[in-house]
Amino acid sequence: MTDEEFEKIIQRYNDGLASPEEIYWLESWLKHRSQEGLFQNISPSEKERIKRNLYHEMVGKIESSQSSTIDLERRRKRRPLFYMVRAASVLIILSLFGLIAKYVWQIYHPEVVTLEVQSSSDSGSKKVLLADGSIVWLKGESRLTYPSQFSDTMRMVTLEGEALFEISKQTMDGSEMGIRKPFVVLSAGIETRVLGTSFNIRSRENETEVFVLTGKVAVSDTLGKQRIELLPKEKGLFQRKENLLQKMELMPSNEGVVSTQLEEYVAGTEYDMHFDNVKMVEAAQRIGQKFNIKVVLSSNMEACMIRADFTDQSLDKTMDMVAEALNAIIHHSGEVYTINGPGCN
Repeated sequence: MTDEEFEKIIQRYNDGLASPEEIYWLESWLKHRSQEGLFQNISPSEKERIKRNLYHEMVGKIESSQSSTIDLERRRKRRPLFYMVRAASVLIILSLFGLIAKYVWQIYHPEVVTLEVQSSSDSGSKKVLLADGSIVWLKGESRLTYPSQFSDTMRMVTLEGEALFEISKQTMDGSEMGIRKPFVVLSAGIETRVLGTSFNIRSRENETEVFVLTGKVAVSDTLGKQRIELLPKEKGLFQRKENLLQKMELMPSNEGVVSTQLEEYVAGTEYDMHFDNVKMVEAAQRIGQKFNIKVVLSSNMEACMIRADFTDQSLDKTMDMVAEALNAIIHHSGEVYTINGPGCN
C-alpha cells in the first residue's frame, strides 16, 4: 500500500465515506497498534526522526488552518469566532491523526504486494502456499486475498467462498518459545482467529460456517460484539440477516455425521497425510506434492517403509518426523530435500 492510498483511506474515514471493509481494517489496525504501543521496538534516533517530521508537518498544517480561518473571517464576518476556531481545531486533530498513522505505518509496514487467487467450480480444490508455510485449499468458486509477506505481528487474509486452512504455528520473534503470531481470516461478516490449527470456512448466501479439524479457533462478528471458541469437531454458524453467531453443539450420537462432514471438508485436498506402513518412495512423492518441493531419497532409503501421521504438520515438522522415524539425516537446498540414512532391510 502506498502513502497516497493510505492517506485516501484516512480521508474517507474522516469524511464518513469509507466502506465497511475499510472502516473495519483501519479500526482493527489502530486497536492492534494501541495495544502493542505505537513506538515499541523503535530506536531513539527513529523516534526523533518521527517527532521532527510530525513537528514540521504539523506546523504547516496549523499555519494553513490559521490562514484559512483568517480568510474565512474576512469573507464571512457574521459567523461567530467560536465555530471557526472549532472547525480549525477539528482539522488539526484529524491531520495529526493522519500523520501519526502514516509514519507508524511506514515503520511497521514496508511495501507489501497484495495477491489474489480465485478457484472455479470446474478446477476442484486449488492449493495456495502462503509465505509463512500455511496452506489454503480453495474450493468451488472462491477467492482468497493475501499479502506476499506477512507483518511481524499479524497474519491476515480475506476469503470469499469456501476454503480449508492448515495454519502453521509461528512466533513474533521466530523462536520456539516466543509469543505466537495470530492468523486472522476475514470472511462474510466474521473474523476467525487462530494461532496454529486446521479448519474449514464456508460462506453461503445468508450464513457463514466454521468447522474445526484440529486446534482451537476463536470466531467473532466484525464488530466484536459476539464471540465463540471452537474445539476440534465443533462448528460455529453466523447468520447474517439475524446478525447471530452461535456454536452448534454436536451430540455423541452424531459422530457418524461428523465423520461424514470431515471427509467432505478434506475431499479434493492433500490434507490427509496418514501413512500406515507405506513405502517411503510413495510418502516422499506425496510430501513433495503437498508442499511444492522435491524429495530425493538415497538409494539405500528407497526400500524403507514408514508408519506415521503428518496430517496438519508444517513442512519443517514433517521433515523432522521423517528424520526421527527413519534415523535419517535430511539436507535441503532451495526446494530440494535429500534424505540420507542407514537404510532398511
